[in-house]
Amino acid sequence: MTISDSCTHAIPRFAHAVDDALDRVTDSSALHMRPEEKIDAIVTLAKVKARLAVLELRVLAAADDACEDGAYRTVADLAAAKTGEDRSRCAADVALALALDRFTTVADAMAAGVVSESKARIIIRALADLDGDPDVSRDVVDRAEQHLVSQAADLGPRELRELAGGVLQWVAPWIEDERERKRLEAAECRAQRRLMLTFHNSPGGLEGVTEVRARIPSAVAGRL
Repeated sequence: MTISDSCTHAIPRFAHAVDDALDRVTDSSALHMRPEEKIDAIVTLAKVKARLAVLELRVLAAADDACEDGAYRTVADLAAAKTGEDRSRCAADVALALALDRFTTVADAMAAGVVSESKARIIIRALADLDGDPDVSRDVVDRAEQHLVSQAADLGPRELRELAGGVLQWVAPWIEDERERKRLEAAECRAQRRLMLTFHNSPGGLEGVTEVRARIPSAVAGRL
């Protein structure tokens, strides 16, 4: 009996079925495909890649019990040992897997093949930053997630990264407006602290004379 025959859960049985199916196309040459077939294969395989990635991440997120025998300290250690991948990459995958448990809209988009793994990482990184921001509510984070996912299919990674970096302007502009107001106030306060007006009585022994020293804005000085 093979390992695939002994699997009772749908996910490992599916994984083995995919592995077996790939054996049937390993020797197939893409040279003889029609152009439209090549385009279709590129698009479909990209979609399948995203769907397989989120399936793997779901397993990683639930794999703590696989470390309970003490052979591996963390899921990242287990994944690195079993797959031969770099541990830091495995740790990043586990972090993404756990984040997708929180940001389910991103996970659902990956499962549908709408958002690639690379785009999901961009979105998750931006959402994690918002989630840790005391000025940003959970509702705003959720709206940011919905907005980024809705735009991801039409944007390249660079454009998506730019959108993610300024997503508050789209989903909660009042937060950025308030921050800009505070920044301007702080800049004004710093400028005021740099200004100076001092009075020195009887400078150089001159009785009845007061010397005034000032550091003022140039615009004000021009009117004096």
